[in-house]
Amino acid sequence: MSHFTQLKTKLTNRDCLVQALEDLKLQPHVFEQPQPLAGYYMDSQGYSAEIIIFGRTIKARADIGFRWNQSSGVYEVIHDEYETSPRLGEDFFSHN
Repeated sequence: MSHFTQLKTKLTNRDCLVQALEDLKLQPHVFEQPQPLAGYYMDSQGYSAEIIIFGRTIKARADIGFRWNQSSGVYEVIHDEYETSPRLGEDFFSHN
């Protein structure tokens, strides 16, 4: 079943994150305020993010979002594994 997964990252620098996503040709869209993510069924499931890679960029039905977590001081990535893994690879979001 398709659903969003939220992962804590070690990413702290917005400009570096955006540049890395651009270098990967993922066309990130940056917003000042969190915007709803589109899921597999076009619903946000309550998730939002300030940096969004629209699903159509990778020929997926769900967006990828990076949301700033003020309390931990890092970005969290929000993605639908069933949509992202086949297109970006299983280890794309791994830090191992």
